[in-house]
Amino acid sequence: MTMLDKIDKYLDNELQGEELLAFKQQLETDEQLASQVKLHQEVNESITDDEVYYLRQKLSILISKNTTRHFYVKFTSSIAAGILVLLSAIIITKSPGPEKAYEQFYSPYSTDLTTRSSNSVLDGLDFAIKLYAEGEYDTALQILKSYNKETFHDTNAKYYLGLCALEAEEYSLAEKSFEEILKEGNYAYSLHARWYLSMLYLKTDQPEKALPLLKELSDSENYYAERSRKILRKYLKKS
Repeated sequence: MTMLDKIDKYLDNELQGEELLAFKQQLETDEQLASQVKLHQEVNESITDDEVYYLRQKLSILISKNTTRHFYVKFTSSIAAGILVLLSAIIITKSPGPEKAYEQFYSPYSTDLTTRSSNSVLDGLDFAIKLYAEGEYDTALQILKSYNKETFHDTNAKYYLGLCALEAEEYSLAEKSFEEILKEGNYAYSLHARWYLSMLYLKTDQPEKALPLLKELSDSENYYAERSRKILRKYLKKS
């Protein structure tokens, strides 16, 4: 990890444990590092979070071109001028939208087959779940589409149908499946369905639909709370 990355993570409260302790200790004794952190902090506060993302990438390139030995060098006049140019350019630079949040925070659901019923009615469902875990989303979806006619009352079947449909970009089917689960009110499934439905809306550029789902997830302590807060703060501009 470069020092620029460490500064970014420090300002985003993402450094932890010994790494955070070591950075703070260095910050107390290294005046050049302290000035770099202060500069980044001032830049962050002067522009939006999305703009910070682009600026950091461009600053990294600019700094690397003007640094010959290591990161800890004072900004030259050319770098200072470059920052002004970048800040001006950012005004007309397209900021990352909801899909960027999807790319950063989405990951497939982690399955746990040991909790599934051994009833023969669910054998086909377990096979579809296994395929989903292996990344065979299209095949799993086809099984669930036909199998689901008999087991649509089963929340687990509907949940994996939604997950597979989301991966296969069959968004209408995924939306319908997740919404059905939310109507049922089962907390465990509703929690996951709410998260993946919000991801669907971010992926399809419907942030107005993702917003209430993410707010609900962020308002209580749960598995998705912190990620929901970050999305609201960084991508949907909600505190």
